[in-house]
Amino acid sequence: MLNALSPASRLPAELLVAIFQLRTHDLVKFDRGNWGYDPSWITVTHVCRYWRDVALAAPLLWSNIVFKSRGVTEAMLARSESVPISVRLESGSRDSSQANLFLATHHADRMSEMHLVVPPRTVQTIFTMDKFCLPIIRKLHIDIDTSEPFHGVMLTDSHFAHQDSPLQSLSLHGVGLSLDPRLLRNLTYLQLVELHEGAKLHVVQLLVLLEPLVRLHHLELRGALRLPSFDPHNPGPHSIPNIEVDLPNLTHLYIEAYASDADIFIAHVKMPQEARLSLQFIVSSFEDILIAERFVPSVYMRSITSTPIRSASVIIRSNDFTLNLSAAIDCDYVRRPEGSLHLNFVDPLRHHAMSEWLMVLTALFCALPLREVSSLSISSYSTWLRADSRALKAAFSRLQNVQTISAFDSVEPVVMLAMRPDRLQSGYCFPLLQRIRLGCRLGEMSAETAREIIKHVADCLQVRQETSGIVPLSELSFSEDHVPKEYLENLKSFRNWMPPPFVISYGCPL
Repeated sequence: MLNALSPASRLPAELLVAIFQLRTHDLVKFDRGNWGYDPSWITVTHVCRYWRDVALAAPLLWSNIVFKSRGVTEAMLARSESVPISVRLESGSRDSSQANLFLATHHADRMSEMHLVVPPRTVQTIFTMDKFCLPIIRKLHIDIDTSEPFHGVMLTDSHFAHQDSPLQSLSLHGVGLSLDPRLLRNLTYLQLVELHEGAKLHVVQLLVLLEPLVRLHHLELRGALRLPSFDPHNPGPHSIPNIEVDLPNLTHLYIEAYASDADIFIAHVKMPQEARLSLQFIVSSFEDILIAERFVPSVYMRSITSTPIRSASVIIRSNDFTLNLSAAIDCDYVRRPEGSLHLNFVDPLRHHAMSEWLMVLTALFCALPLREVSSLSISSYSTWLRADSRALKAAFSRLQNVQTISAFDSVEPVVMLAMRPDRLQSGYCFPLLQRIRLGCRLGEMSAETAREIIKHVADCLQVRQETSGIVPLSELSFSEDHVPKEYLENLKSFRNWMPPPFVISYGCPL
């Protein structure tokens, strides 16, 4: 019966509070749609007088502030008394909940967590309020719509009370930083995304920012650096500093930068060997790569260039091409196994760029520790690759332990040519190769292209089979379920001269 006595009153108040707190924690953790939780769950205040008294007397139950209505916000702020509060809100420009958010800003001195996804004007209003200060903030996430016109929003020294800020996690999307880096010395997580032009950092400014952050575990910079932010031939006011940044606890790194900036960053930042690296080099021309003297060793840290690839990704992106080297990380939402190398040629390369690109690829392969790579996957829409099988073969000769090759789209002919043993050389590409998995769609190709692929596949298999010192292939698979009849007999004929346990299959997932 409502508000009647209940046997639950036998439970100690401390135990009831602990149960209630676990419930509120679960709701905050999993109810992402509300960016907080709906306090209507607190029907416990109607179970009995004892439960109601316990709930109303427990400030922590009301510390995750909700902004659905002014009355609810005011009640929660009052009932949370003086305990630290968490503020979470995702709101559009016409959402009335923003007005309720301003009620909470008067309690900024109690905010331990602030997570806002709101229009720029809302953040600008909050940041310019008198006495808006976050002395006990531990987690700060602000995401504003950078497509809206606004004057730069900046997080400054005035938003922190003292040099010993407890801030541990900072994520800013569209919001700049203009503060003493020592305020961030307790950071373990730093994410800067799509900063407005006036807030983007020079690589030197980035180094100064990172110097005190010795506790940092996670660093992510997307659209946070000026492009280009440093010209080694014309240093200007931002000369290379005499600074060494030590990040001994770093485990995850993602940076988008010009090759020259990334070169400087890696040269001045010391990281542990087990750091999970993901460097995206944004280049407008091959000169941007070639002028970076430490470009190749900067792909992996200079101190661990002898360490095999374990978990790293490098993306070189330009108007001419995209080169993606990855291993053991989530790349384009695909989990690749440890010891894998993925080459992704996205944009059609201009013919005059072939020699420069092959030079870069060969330099990368020569410098990187590739002895542990056992799986190679290649995808491309660039048919020009067919003309450079020898140059590609020279680069691939570094991959001596590859056992599986997966090829997609239009690269099969050049891959087959690169895998074909060259009788004029003493060494062979992929001597341990056992499996070839092709993603070509023969039914969607012209008859001439399909015949060329089948011809190259057959020639490659036959020559490899007849060459001593090379492991015989055990598997050839095509990704599609239906292979056109005119090619099926040719493929089946491979079994006649390939010894067991050779297997050929169709519809194999790559």
